Amino acid sequence: MLVKSGSPIAVCGLSMTFTLAAQAQGLPVDAPRAYAAELISDTSLRSSFPADNSGQAGFENGKFVIRDAEKNNALNIGGVLQFRYSMDFRDDDVNDPDGDGEPNEDLNEDFTSGFSARRTRLRFTGSIWEKSLTYAVQIDASRSTGEVTILDAIGQYKWSNGVSVRWGQYKLPFLREQLVAFSHELTTDFSPSHDVFSLNRSQGVGMAYTAKTFRILGDFSDGSRASNTDFSSNTESDFALTARMEWIWAGDAFSRFEDFTSFRGQPFAAMLGAAAHYQTGGETGGIDASGAIDGTNDRDTFAATMDASFEGSGWNAFLAGTYRNDENDESANSQDYDDFGLLAQGGFFFSDQIEGFARYDVVLMDGDRSALPDGDDSFHSAAAGVNYYLSPGSHAAKFSGQINYFFNPTTDVEIVSAGTNIPLLVDSEDGQVSVVLQMQIMF
Repeated sequence: MLVKSGSPIAVCGLSMTFTLAAQAQGLPVDAPRAYAAELISDTSLRSSFPADNSGQAGFENGKFVIRDAEKNNALNIGGVLQFRYSMDFRDDDVNDPDGDGEPNEDLNEDFTSGFSARRTRLRFTGSIWEKSLTYAVQIDASRSTGEVTILDAIGQYKWSNGVSVRWGQYKLPFLREQLVAFSHELTTDFSPSHDVFSLNRSQGVGMAYTAKTFRILGDFSDGSRASNTDFSSNTESDFALTARMEWIWAGDAFSRFEDFTSFRGQPFAAMLGAAAHYQTGGETGGIDASGAIDGTNDRDTFAATMDASFEGSGWNAFLAGTYRNDENDESANSQDYDDFGLLAQGGFFFSDQIEGFARYDVVLMDGDRSALPDGDDSFHSAAAGVNYYLSPGSHAAKFSGQINYFFNPTTDVEIVSAGTNIPLLVDSEDGQVSVVLQMQIMF
């Protein structure tokens, strides 16, 4: 039987408990009865939330929220689960267990399949002291080991004039494909060119200015892919500068471009973006993994990108080009390498819940990188698939199916890394095919 807080039964029960305890300690009987009534009165106030959910706790905009009545101090709790089944088909003669130059007849080396928890993440956001001072923490569990690591740890203050400052560990503002949350991507995962040119996360400080249709972001950081490192790490750059500008020339809200999808009924919108990044190393001391003193990586990198996003009622298109100059004096033969990436993708809704999509991606590697005289200098891939949104207009529950085709072998283009996220496995032959079936739940 359920007993409501503050009911006569609850009052009598709690009063009797205090009375017995008082008698055991020789206290007056009337004292615990009065205290019990006061405690129950206080408890009833604490457990009664306003009907309009203006304070304390609730569920809003897809997030669980805890806050004070003035909404200055708040904690939003959310997360995402991506579970998938992957299949990979290839004509692979890279692995030769017998060493005789022939495939092992007891093994089907050309097919790999199985389940994986692609992403399991929790995110905590909110504000302290006032709404302008915000924070965000995101943690991730490894799909292979289950170990938990920190992805984002951000503090930010924003003034009413559109200027803001941030500090901590976060994505550097470079590729738009990465700045869009993985849960809001058009495809099941990032493109191969993203994996090559992305700066990923770093630790630093930055400033931004945001107007209605224009914004610019700039960051001073430890450089590309320098997350979860201490200041003494020799894997960091000496310093790095990143800047990105975005202009909405059709439409009037940056929130429209928080994903690549454009649901039915949304008006036409378009945005142009450009970014640049420079980092240098080799001039300051650091400590390597063994604890020995070693200089930072003697490497200078400049990268730039431009992109265009178009969205209409039930359709979307995205184009991006990336350039990178890499001078790595850590290698035996120091040279300047110029690499390029091209990406085109689009989607179309066949119904309110079913969206088809396609993507073509190219990585153009500097020919001087190739150790194979007859190897390819480019890596081409194509992808197509379908998203099914359980609730129209929401990414909260989404099923996706995607097929990938890779035109070139991974062994010829050294800057393209094999990985289970795309998925793309090591293959010395062209024509690798992979299939992904994925279910996403956001909360």
